[in-house]
Amino acid sequence: MNSKEVVQSAKESFEKILLNEKYSSIIRDDRHLDLLLNMLPLKQCSEVLDIGTGAGYLAFPVAQQDSSCNVTGIDIAEKVIIQNQVKVKENHIENLHFSSFDGINYPFTNESMDIIMSRYVFHHFPDVEMAVKQIAGILRKNGKILLSDPVRNPDDKKKVIDKFMQVKGDGHIGFYTQEEITSLFAKNGIYQADLKVTCMEFPFPEKQEYNTLFNSLDNEEKEMYNIYLKENIVWIGNINVVNILMEKR
Repeated sequence: MNSKEVVQSAKESFEKILLNEKYSSIIRDDRHLDLLLNMLPLKQCSEVLDIGTGAGYLAFPVAQQDSSCNVTGIDIAEKVIIQNQVKVKENHIENLHFSSFDGINYPFTNESMDIIMSRYVFHHFPDVEMAVKQIAGILRKNGKILLSDPVRNPDDKKKVIDKFMQVKGDGHIGFYTQEEITSLFAKNGIYQADLKVTCMEFPFPEKQEYNTLFNSLDNEEKEMYNIYLKENIVWIGNINVVNILMEKR
């Protein structure tokens, strides 16, 4: 599939799951949210962009934490963006704005953002090199990026973790190793300033394709991410998440 087809596939999926309370409860993690908020170097009158904002998981608390910051959340899921806009209006939040975009072209001028943040989205970028280049362009000098995303184990040569994620059909492109992520940004003049590693677990819905994949793994591959089967549900028991604060120099 080309980039537009990948984005369309992801859009169709996330229009449904982002409004699903069960999915929201799976990806919600209050301790992780607190960690990210504490890592954000907010300053007075910052222009903040949340890429792949979804239901505004990061955007709402950041806007409410500092009313002097102007926060913009963008996502390909238009229905969720509309829901967010209603919530903003109902709660009279004047420094928070949401808009949809095509998932490929970032509709911002060069050096217009002080802080860019993104949680659990990086592995969906259809053309990651182009995305990072655009992100670097719209970030001001000395601006910061806070990126949070699950990472592939460097020993996962067969990319077994991606095989599970791709069955979901939500536009998953692939997880990167921590080194791959930092290298991509360094090529565009953005360098690591802080790093905290957390972990997450993830259940896959009952589906024969997941069971087939599980049965195809050897013990070493299962142990790599603590992949196990419980009541016919395949679980990824332990996948590392890198929470990286980077700075444009």
